[in-house]
Amino acid sequence: MKKYFLNEHMADVNNIIIQNFNETINEKYEEKSDIYKLIIGIICGIIGSISLGSSLVPIRKYFSKDGQIIQFLISISLVFFGAVIQGIQGFPHIHYSDFIGGFFLSLVLVLLIPIINNIGSCLLFIVWNSVIIISFWFFSFFNLYGEIAFSTDMPFAQYIGIILFILPIIGVFFVKTVPNEFYHNNKDDIPLGVENFTMESSTTFSYDLKQYNDFQNMHSLTSSKRIISIGAAISTGICLSVTFYPYNFDTQSLIHMPNTIFSHALGTFILSFIFFIIYTIYQKGALTIDTRLILPSFFSGFLLILFGINFIISIYNLSNYTKLYQISFQIFTLLPLIINTLWSINSLKKRINNGSINCCIFILLHLTPIKSILFPQKNQIRSYDLLDGLWTFVREPKNSIGYGFINNWYKLKLKSFTNSSVMPVPSAYNDINEDKNLRDHVGWVWYQKEYIVTNDDCNKRFFLRFGSVNYNAVVFLNNEHIMSHTGGHLPFENEVFFICNNVNIITVAVNNTLSHDTIPPGEFQYKLGNSYPKGFFTTTPGFDFFNYAGILRSVYVVKLNKYFIQSLTINTNTNGLLKYKIKIDKGMINKKKYNKSIDIEKEIKFPYIYDIKIIDEDDNIIQNYIGNDYGDIKINQPKLWWPRGYGNATLYKFVIDILSKDKKIIYDKYIETFGFRSIDLTNDSILINGKPFYCIGFGMHEDSDIRGRGFDRVIMTRDLNLFEWMNGNCYRTSHYPYSEERAYEADRRGIVVITETPAVGLKYFDKSNLIKLHQKMIKEMITRDRNHPSIIAWSLANEPWSTTNDSGSYFYQMYKTAKEIDPTRPITTVYGPTGYGNDKSAKYMDFICINRYYGWYNNIGYLEIINSSLVHDIINWKKKYNVPLIITEYGADSISGLESLPSVDFTTNYQNDLIIETHKALDNLRLSKTLTGEMIWNFADFMTAPSITRAYGNHKGVFTRQRQPKLAAFTLRDRYKKLSKI
Repeated sequence: MKKYFLNEHMADVNNIIIQNFNETINEKYEEKSDIYKLIIGIICGIIGSISLGSSLVPIRKYFSKDGQIIQFLISISLVFFGAVIQGIQGFPHIHYSDFIGGFFLSLVLVLLIPIINNIGSCLLFIVWNSVIIISFWFFSFFNLYGEIAFSTDMPFAQYIGIILFILPIIGVFFVKTVPNEFYHNNKDDIPLGVENFTMESSTTFSYDLKQYNDFQNMHSLTSSKRIISIGAAISTGICLSVTFYPYNFDTQSLIHMPNTIFSHALGTFILSFIFFIIYTIYQKGALTIDTRLILPSFFSGFLLILFGINFIISIYNLSNYTKLYQISFQIFTLLPLIINTLWSINSLKKRINNGSINCCIFILLHLTPIKSILFPQKNQIRSYDLLDGLWTFVREPKNSIGYGFINNWYKLKLKSFTNSSVMPVPSAYNDINEDKNLRDHVGWVWYQKEYIVTNDDCNKRFFLRFGSVNYNAVVFLNNEHIMSHTGGHLPFENEVFFICNNVNIITVAVNNTLSHDTIPPGEFQYKLGNSYPKGFFTTTPGFDFFNYAGILRSVYVVKLNKYFIQSLTINTNTNGLLKYKIKIDKGMINKKKYNKSIDIEKEIKFPYIYDIKIIDEDDNIIQNYIGNDYGDIKINQPKLWWPRGYGNATLYKFVIDILSKDKKIIYDKYIETFGFRSIDLTNDSILINGKPFYCIGFGMHEDSDIRGRGFDRVIMTRDLNLFEWMNGNCYRTSHYPYSEERAYEADRRGIVVITETPAVGLKYFDKSNLIKLHQKMIKEMITRDRNHPSIIAWSLANEPWSTTNDSGSYFYQMYKTAKEIDPTRPITTVYGPTGYGNDKSAKYMDFICINRYYGWYNNIGYLEIINSSLVHDIINWKKKYNVPLIITEYGADSISGLESLPSVDFTTNYQNDLIIETHKALDNLRLSKTLTGEMIWNFADFMTAPSITRAYGNHKGVFTRQRQPKLAAFTLRDRYKKLSKI
């Protein structure tokens, strides 16, 4: 039996084989030989598979700044343990063929890191194992594994392994080291763990703030990076198969197996060392590593060696059993995938809540679609409860790993925490108290609210709706996760199941961390060196306004009947033609109680009719129509919706009732306001109802003292009243969609709106996760606002760095996404850092918006050249693209009360002088029909992140942050009054 083991009897084994299997020994073990071979082959195959599937487990919880170091450490481990095994037979000998095989294995390790980053380790193992099986079959079919490898006695080979093994270990201690927590949240780190995941649809949910890939990438392989990575994964499978080519699996292989293992490991190490040197030179700086990675990396190498040993022994002992060998070989090569996945799920459970949640349910919950996004309203059928008010509030330590999730805070009463407080909703949390740490907090905060359902509402269906949570939101109800959402300024909701006549606990975790993988983006950077405290980091938003965070808009519990209107789309023209489309939810059967996990949806066919009424501005029913899910309604001689200064902003009501066939039961009712108007473009103009429209208005912000970007009806009303006082007729929702209440007010007041996504300052256009996130935001924005007559266009982004070919294809995808959802409105993008000669995306836009700051960011102090500079710039844009152009930003900062004669920068005089000079250029461009609109930046001063160019915020407003006019406000008011009469 000892002839089949690698142990202290190896010398006996060698002697037996060298003596051509002594007949006496063979006879002695002949009866038992086959059984031993079978058992040993199966056991070693299982051990080898477990070792390979677990090889990355020791390092999975660490993240290295430089992933090549991990590969290098593992290769050192391979050489070390290979040398230990080789030591059984004496000093190392080199197998040249196996040495080359080690080169291929090292190539596999080199490819492994970027592949895991791009397609996720779970998918990698699926592709990898499939290719290995095919490759092994190919090599075996042509008997390429049957060749005998020979030893060498060349003197230099006796000690080369030991020397190359010792030197790198010494070198490791000269590598600059830092604690692991310096990098656990750095987006540039290379994750090697197999537990990484990212949820698709409306959320990105990660407890240590990384964009994890595995689950998403299992079913999302559209980007070029992932396609390339799949090819690389196939290459790794082939390379891994080639690494075993030098192994000979005939009866003589056991003699050289220790030699084979060491030679293979040495080849792996040398090529890894070469890649490590190349990478070091490429980095041009000090390499960094978590010192705790050294031992885990060595253990990973040991597992790989253990895999190699057991795999060879298994194949050797099972090679005589052809059918069993074929079956077991496939099993043993698939086992690492299964083991890898089990480790992944186990780690995922630990990350979620110490294993107490069902992972499959968890993933499915994240894929739950949003059922209804209609703005909440109260009528004879519909109702809602507003959860605005004081919520219990707890803040985690900054940049934490998610202690609230690890310790199941959503199962606890947060008000019992010693550091709990209360937080008003809606409001940003940053400026609510005197604590600078709260104002500058980066990471998780937790909100909690109690809600009671009375007997009268127990038969209702409930939807929990958030108007805006910035940036990542994870929502729990009664200890269960119910939904998540990524991105602020847009609503999200889901159906929930409350416990009747009892207290229901709503818990919301919010994270405001920005990175290259968020929209809008930000910079997150750790500061190293003795001059910084441990763990010190800085965050810089990629935009010029403060990153206010928290629950920024109202929270609703919407109460609906079993059957309800899910969505409504209205399109009109100036001829009185109204096209509508209705989608209703036809019911749900609950197989479990409301407070249990997942309910089963089932469409129920029930007899119903649509009773549609069109009501005019005097509340007269001018059309009553029994309709279908979609249809056309004709209104004779409709009054049109006009912008301010062009006519009346006439609104009609679209009233829809879902009735039973006998009209005795009203299942649901919804009332939507709309207007008859058209939007068309020529090369020179934007036409509203066939008439050229010249935009005079503002870039704005939802920003005010104390509440930040929290919704406030008082501030909203003050802003719109001042807007009308200024004689404006349009604004852009810079740089995110504003509240729904504001859109309805714009409809009523006749204010034209260009609604913009939160995509400000985009720089990275080759990230597939950003493409999906941006498309999701476009869909949510248009779905929310498509029925508003005041909204005439969609802006895809503000000031992208769109000078690369990637940016062109990126924005073409965004343009197509918006047009597919809403073909009735033009699409634009607002350009700042790019010019007419180098921008790659403007050619796709229906019209173009441009930000220019001549006299401020360009040639500050030289007001006399504003006219010529701006005119020259805009005319060149017009010549190249020949579409309507709007100046969406110009202006200068001014500190209220700071005056000077002659005017100098930052005085109110200088701001006023600058806009007067700019208006000369705008008049030239308007009269030549080069320009179709102008918006000053900004309506009011607003807060920004700290900067030496920002004295407590951005002061380009013509009003102060407290909404008091500066000198420029009166100049601009006079101009807009004159233009409104032209």
